[in-house]
Amino acid sequence: MTEDITRKMDEETLKRLRAQTSKLRRRIGRNILQARQEKGMTLKRLAERAALTPENLDKMEMGQGIIELYYLVRIAYLLDKEFIDLLK
Repeated sequence: MTEDITRKMDEETLKRLRAQTSKLRRRIGRNILQARQEKGMTLKRLAERAALTPENLDKMEMGQGIIELYYLVRIAYLLDKEFIDLLK
């Protein structure tokens, strides 16, 4: 399905969509990092409690890779944040 949608988009739209997605991932990552630091939690501890590897959580905080909704909701809960706060 994703392939079909991608084929129908022109290159400019696809480039803009990729840039927006990348920007959102970086924003979410910064918000996770900031909330984690405010809570005084180490990356390793949050990763353990969220059932992630420290490497995967680090990638999230760096705005890299794909952030699954399940983990984002779980991380928000562990950091005493509303899910939406991590998206702002």
